[in-house]
Amino acid sequence: MRLADGARVAVVGAGPGGLVAAKHAIEAGFDVTVFEASDDLGGQWHTTAAHSGIWPGMRTNTSRAMTAFSDLDTPRPTTCTRWRSSCRSSGRSSVHAGRPR
Repeated sequence: MRLADGARVAVVGAGPGGLVAAKHAIEAGFDVTVFEASDDLGGQWHTTAAHSGIWPGMRTNTSRAMTAFSDLDTPRPTTCTRWRSSCRSSGRSSVHAGRPR
């Protein structure tokens, strides 16, 4: 049994930091609930949010290898219906969180 088995954790915010915190807490054995105020994941990387510092079509200046989890196989984007990063330049998105639109 891991030390955290059975303990509950709340992560506030589903931006990059919150998602990383949730991943590590789950791996440590916590029962994790992530709370996000907006209808989508990504924090500042949610381009349609009024508070976002990111604009449509913006790309990160770091490689996929440097920003991915080393223990998570991240497949290359294939279609706009699967990966938000593929959709930024097309203006389409099918990845949502929160209540249905």
